[in-house]
Amino acid sequence: MLWDVNLRLAPGHYLQIDVLVLTPFQAIIYEAKNMADRLRFESGPSRLDKFDSEGRLIDKL
Repeated sequence: MLWDVNLRLAPGHYLQIDVLVLTPFQAIIYEAKNMADRLRFESGPSRLDKFDSEGRLIDKL
């Protein structure tokens, strides 16, 4: 298990992975977000909507 992995893709371009688990058969990537309030996952197109405590949409991620 590797924590906070940073991979260089090209000069000035990096990929950050929170946790990378490598097994003989697969690689598993865990990505964690620290978000408060209510979240709703949408598909078609895929996005994450964030709502405040009063139910107002405050961000589309």
